[in-house]
Amino acid sequence: MGGVLQADRHLDRWQNTLNQLYRSPRFQRFLVDRIDTPEGRETRVKEALAIELGFLGYSMRGYAESWRRTIDKHVEAGVYRRVLEFGRLDADNELLVDICCGCAGFLAERGKQHAIGIDINPYALEFGAQLLASRGMDAKLFAETDIYVNPERGIVLEPIPVFEEIDLRKLTLLCDDLDNLHNLMRALYMQGRLADSAVFMLQGGKEVARKVEFIADAQPEEAPNPLGMIPTVLKNARKFCRVGGRLIIGIRVLNIENETIEFPDLGVALHSSTKEIDACAEENRYEIRKKEKTTLPREDGENGSISLSLVGVGGTEPLMRKEVEEEIKRRVGAAMLLYELVIK
Repeated sequence: MGGVLQADRHLDRWQNTLNQLYRSPRFQRFLVDRIDTPEGRETRVKEALAIELGFLGYSMRGYAESWRRTIDKHVEAGVYRRVLEFGRLDADNELLVDICCGCAGFLAERGKQHAIGIDINPYALEFGAQLLASRGMDAKLFAETDIYVNPERGIVLEPIPVFEEIDLRKLTLLCDDLDNLHNLMRALYMQGRLADSAVFMLQGGKEVARKVEFIADAQPEEAPNPLGMIPTVLKNARKFCRVGGRLIIGIRVLNIENETIEFPDLGVALHSSTKEIDACAEENRYEIRKKEKTTLPREDGENGSISLSLVGVGGTEPLMRKEVEEEIKRRVGAAMLLYELVIK
């Protein structure tokens, strides 16, 4: 999916902002605490301007393009339909929030208005708006981003605040940070209501990142475990979902007969996912109305979860012989863990 996107212009804004930040006393104090010499500080900012910001835009677009291609596989395999049926999420007049909606594949499959999709990736949101338009569903798009100084995280990507009144009877795609949800909460507050239900899916695919940051104090972290997002989702659900409202969680994985094997992308098997969600639900005092494990058709290529060209037996071999790949294909099937939680 080529061509120029509205989100491409964000790179110019990020570069201009970093140039302005570099001259500010606050940013200078931030750099002095981390880099000893003026020359080192100047070099570090030039690296960010010349390399890191450009790579940020490139990687976010690549991530979004990958997910856009994965949507068709998920539709064919019935991933979204299974979540819709499990959660009974097809009511016309219920307000739904799709948390980390990506390219809006689930919202397109649902085919209803009265929904807000949130994501930190402006490219994914723009692809999502295009997908919805192709299905005859117009979505209002708010995907502007900029960079800011965070004393703990360094230079971070954050959504630009949205103060425009949002019509909750229509589809909206909203750039927001899962850690604070300021734009979503503002939109709901201005209308004086909360969502009736929310859906959060971990579908596999490319590495899932919940934050975008650089020039940070700490060393780069290992690739994040997607399940690490679940505590944040459950902690924040009361901010946007009414008492008595429902949170539907769907986790798609490739399941090997031996559930103790860990995979690079999702990092857990189904039993680990269950333990994580059960513990978070108890901690946050949510009622678990129902949960189930189900199977789905295995998809071609990356399977929406794990690239068979990268995973060896037991997830330890970086490359595979042909016979090893065939053995994994024979033993591996797609599975989905589904939860319905009620907010009390």
